[in-house]
Amino acid sequence: MDCLHNIDAEKALLGAAINDALVAQEVAALPEELFTTPLTQATHRAVKRLTAAGKVPDLVTLDAEVQCDFSDTAALIGMQQAGWSVAQAGQHEALLMEAMRRRKLCDLAERILRDAPNPGASLTALEAESLTALQATDSAAESASMEDAALALAKELDSGAKGRTQTGVADYDRLTGGIKGGQLIYLGARPGIGKTALGLAMAAHVAAHSGPVLFVSLEMGEAEIAARLMAAQSGVDLDKLSTGRMQPEDYAAIAPHYGSISALPMRISRRARTPLQIRREAVRMQARGGLKMIVVDYVQLMSGDGRGKSRYEEITAISRELKLLAMDLDVPILATCQLNRQSEGIQGRVKKTEPSMAEARDSGALEQDANVFLTLYEPEEPEQQGEAWQLYHLCQANGMAWQVLKVEKNRQGRTGRLNVAFDKAHMRYVSISAGQESQENAQNAPF
Repeated sequence: MDCLHNIDAEKALLGAAINDALVAQEVAALPEELFTTPLTQATHRAVKRLTAAGKVPDLVTLDAEVQCDFSDTAALIGMQQAGWSVAQAGQHEALLMEAMRRRKLCDLAERILRDAPNPGASLTALEAESLTALQATDSAAESASMEDAALALAKELDSGAKGRTQTGVADYDRLTGGIKGGQLIYLGARPGIGKTALGLAMAAHVAAHSGPVLFVSLEMGEAEIAARLMAAQSGVDLDKLSTGRMQPEDYAAIAPHYGSISALPMRISRRARTPLQIRREAVRMQARGGLKMIVVDYVQLMSGDGRGKSRYEEITAISRELKLLAMDLDVPILATCQLNRQSEGIQGRVKKTEPSMAEARDSGALEQDANVFLTLYEPEEPEQQGEAWQLYHLCQANGMAWQVLKVEKNRQGRTGRLNVAFDKAHMRYVSISAGQESQENAQNAPF
């Protein structure tokens, strides 16, 4: 016996199945690779066949069943005697599970050593295969009892609002309670509306008030992101910061804010283009100083592991990996995504109609996988006076654009439509619902 094989435990577990019908049913559901010798493998197959047929695999019945593989009644009697303590079956199963996981890790290491030096081997495929194998050996994949589920609920209720992170968009936080670990949140908009600006504003707020954030940017460089944050914090137009047409007073305005921006616990990744690469960077951050949020901008720019036959399948796999990452790390992931323009073409002209999460490009999996799905759009000027007309012109008078942030899907809470004002010149978002709280929010610093 070694740490990779435990023949005694295999025999004892099968012996417990011979002695107890309930244990036999549990043993029948175990994976075949748990058993490593011809004797124990054949016995396990026989137990599976008998239980599937509704029979009890006692010693006599099992002896008759295994005759097709071997004829050794003495070996079965030895197993039965080794499994005299049915109460120990759980411990024996745990020993075998650990040995199986060690064998799988050894197999994985051998494949890596064999394929990694081969210049013709795909590194992306090898990394994806390695991640899949590691996840398959993870003990966290085991099921939880209802007692565990009840305790998890009690812990969540006890933490209350403390278990959620505020995004800085006051009306969204009020409606949903904020974001929490394990959530996959999609923010969809048509091109040019401001989804990146809103995602960055949320990331900066979380970083400033809650903790480290990983911002995965697939279309902007570090300087561009810093310029947006500087515009929001200093009040200097983004156009000036981007083009370099700065006046002396602009330099004076931004100077005091370099320190606060530099101190944000937010890391920017431009090279993490696959779910595996994002996972590696996120795990490093979580191990070094914690991680409160991941933002991916945007999902249609991501790459898969090369195993998808079409772009639809590739985006579907990417979305699923992001969902698993959020759950594995217990961290919320906000992923922006582009929506199609299919509902905009009306009577030969482009019209700003209200989008839907069903318009997410390349895959319906985004809608399916999301815990929360947000859509952001900018309505046209209302034709008739009313609340919408007033909001539109109030924003216009203050140099902002009236936009609607719609919580279209929320698996564990309310949905609704939220009015926000987008100050495009300074990359700021402000809630504009009636009430003093929103007025105070508009006066606060962006982060």
